[in-house]
Amino acid sequence: MIKEPTGQLPQSPFNPYAAPRAEAAAVPVVDQPFRVHTVLVLCGGFLGLLITGVHLFATRSVPSLAPMTALIAMLEVCQGVLAGMGVGIFVDSLLQRKFSRLAPGHWFLLLIVARLAGQFGAEIWNNSEDFQIGTGSFSAWYYAETLIYNGLAIVMLLPIVLTTTEPLRWKAYAWAMLFFSLVAILQFPMASYNETMVLGTTATFFTVTASLGAMVLAVALFALVIVEFVVDRPRASSRDLYHWLGVFSPAVLTILAIVISMAITYSQSFGTDWM
Repeated sequence: MIKEPTGQLPQSPFNPYAAPRAEAAAVPVVDQPFRVHTVLVLCGGFLGLLITGVHLFATRSVPSLAPMTALIAMLEVCQGVLAGMGVGIFVDSLLQRKFSRLAPGHWFLLLIVARLAGQFGAEIWNNSEDFQIGTGSFSAWYYAETLIYNGLAIVMLLPIVLTTTEPLRWKAYAWAMLFFSLVAILQFPMASYNETMVLGTTATFFTVTASLGAMVLAVALFALVIVEFVVDRPRASSRDLYHWLGVFSPAVLTILAIVISMAITYSQSFGTDWM
């Protein structure tokens, strides 16, 4: 018996007009992690070294080879190199569209940029006289450095806390840094009010809160690093060198600065010229 024609072509692998039997499986797009380009980081570090070197020669009329002066200059150069590396990582993350993948250590390298900007701004101000804001008395150096550093920190941290893909513990830490930077800035307008609080004037309360916040953040950072090494070991092993450099180098530089300051105080007390 001959079948009647149906007007439809049979499905066949050789028939280009036949409908596909099944849709091809979509290939998942793998989001690659942020890999820092070393060339950009080295360029940034060299730029930071150059700027810091020019700054040292511009602010010191006669270069000194005294031990403490040389150590202070070395610390400033190290901060400049780290800040330049932070800028290089920041630019690299923007070029790769991986800003949200910046690791916490990368954040801290960026904050060194804000710290140096605050120090440079205070030196440009170059006014050692205290001035009054309402009930508060501040040195011009402290005012300029605090305002510049924390203002830039807020500008840098706000997009980080809004976009970061880091775990909640690191995101909360970034929010805490943002909060204490805001508190440090608010101490100045709050000094215009005569309201008293538990720790004295409003400005004093904000100043003490910001100072305590720095210590709380230091302890919290130490705890987070331990958690990452013990609990979240796969994430810790995937961190790059720049993350750990950003986590540990500010603490090391701060400790060295404290030691140098104590040594200078000791030398002045006993009449020894180490400067």
